[in-house]
Amino acid sequence: MKVAVVGPDASAKGGIATVIRNFKGLTDHSLVELFFFTTWREGSSYKHVVDTCLSIITFPIFLTKNKIDLVHLHVAQNGSFYRKAILLLIAKLLGIPTIFHLHASQFDQFYKMKNKVIKRVIRFVLEQATGIVVLSESWKKFYESIATIDCQVIENAVYIPKSNLYNRESKKIISFGRLGKRKGTFDLITVAKKIGEQHPDYQFILYGDGDLQQAQQVIAELKVHNVKLGGWVTNQVKEDTIRDCSIHVLPSYQEGMPMAILETMAYGIPNISTNIGGIPQIITSGENGFLVEPGNKKQLETALLQLIEKDSLAQKISQNSYQTIQQNFSIQTYYKKWIAYYNEIESGEANGGINKLK
Repeated sequence: MKVAVVGPDASAKGGIATVIRNFKGLTDHSLVELFFFTTWREGSSYKHVVDTCLSIITFPIFLTKNKIDLVHLHVAQNGSFYRKAILLLIAKLLGIPTIFHLHASQFDQFYKMKNKVIKRVIRFVLEQATGIVVLSESWKKFYESIATIDCQVIENAVYIPKSNLYNRESKKIISFGRLGKRKGTFDLITVAKKIGEQHPDYQFILYGDGDLQQAQQVIAELKVHNVKLGGWVTNQVKEDTIRDCSIHVLPSYQEGMPMAILETMAYGIPNISTNIGGIPQIITSGENGFLVEPGNKKQLETALLQLIEKDSLAQKISQNSYQTIQQNFSIQTYYKKWIAYYNEIESGEANGGINKLK
């Protein structure tokens, strides 16, 4: 089977690019042959427009030249949705089955803010896909509430080290993700100051792009001395960074299923995050991490203090984190789910977004 994987450049920033990089190993585990079609690369707004136009023009040529049997589109909200919608319709005109793989962390807000006409267009596009894949049961419920579709849940997955690499002696607390209000960056900076008053030896490092200037301004205004910005990190640097931290924090307000949580838990790093999106499918609060309410800085502070001050609890959370990823979110299990789903789509068992994969 020849499958076109459609999405951003695998070397780009962000969770979708990470997922696409992970897909490159799927061919080694099956008879599926993957062909990667890039719709977006890092660069200026002008470059993005050029990339979009070129992708629309070259897509049908790419599909026919490579004799593609199935198109797998990786989709977020905003421009990503509209770009992939056009490509989905092109594939459908050519009679090629399609999968809409929805990674969006804010699709509910994206949909809510549109007028009736655009909402109708969004629903129409979703209903044209042969299969719809989402990251969690909560997102499945949302999409099925706005369109006549039956979504399949396939959670993200990561590569797992052979052993738990948790470094309990580390005094570094990190956060991976685009800095800004949606990721809870400013809440974390505020809480970090309070943690510093009790545990001045602990340092918070926030890795990512986004609202860097605003984050630096908040740090300066609050006179926070234990927080610094680490910028965006490459894969190798990220691995070294994870090995040298004690806690990962992602107090987001909106999420799909964050790769940062899966990646750090795979190394046995205790996580603190929020009870939104697909996160509760990964973290059971008090067992393999902690979940707090978005914006609840007191809960966030309490969770941090528990992991900092209670060694046995941190060790238990670490081991449970590692085992959770091993059992439920390994890349090998992920590949099996996708191969089964591809076969289901190809066999015609899924039509118009209706699928029955178990």
